[in-house]
Amino acid sequence: MSVFAMPGISVAGLTVKVDERIRVVELNAQGYGLQLILSDGHERGIYPWPYLAQLGLETTTV
Repeated sequence: MSVFAMPGISVAGLTVKVDERIRVVELNAQGYGLQLILSDGHERGIYPWPYLAQLGLETTTV
């Protein structure tokens, strides 16, 4: 199982702090987007592919 750290995420100029203990433990492709399963039990919400692609184009500094 892969685990990804999420120390802080910068989106639209805002930095969201994420507890260092929280990890992405699973990624599920849902056809129209991606579902992230987090180590704290959160698994709701599917991020649409176009939204994720847009995030990849943004330059961020954390």
